[in-house]
Amino acid sequence: MLSIPAPLKAELDALERALSCVVNGGGRLGAAARCVDELIHPHFAREEDGLRPLGILADIAAGRSVPDAPGVIALTEQLKKQGPLIEADQKAIGRALDDLAAAAAEVGDASAGALAERLQRHILCEAEILYPAALLVGAALKQFVTREPTRARWPERLV
Repeated sequence: MLSIPAPLKAELDALERALSCVVNGGGRLGAAARCVDELIHPHFAREEDGLRPLGILADIAAGRSVPDAPGVIALTEQLKKQGPLIEADQKAIGRALDDLAAAAAEVGDASAGALAERLQRHILCEAEILYPAALLVGAALKQFVTREPTRARWPERLV
């Protein structure tokens, strides 16, 4: 079954665990963390689903065959359709993270402030690298499967 790369899954899990520690706090910091959690939890679930095409990125780069290319293409087409929702999620999460960072600074919680920065970097990485890379996987597969069989061949190695 197609899944996101293990290092990305580990990062998402680590971020969620770190956030859960702050969510349990009280006051403005806890409230800000709960707001982030309410936004980021469903976003991460969509991310795990939408970024599954990245699970075959190494196969494509190595010139290996890709099982179920039409299914992967369909996933990336769905991801493309969700672009506006993902962008809106990222903006809302960014605002909530700004509030979390401000609350952390207000109470002098350097750990919560660092978490807000880590989450901001992750959201930026999604927008600038992960989602475009997943779409590129679909575009590459689409181009490959629409070529004539005699000409359809991956390069020996891309990396």
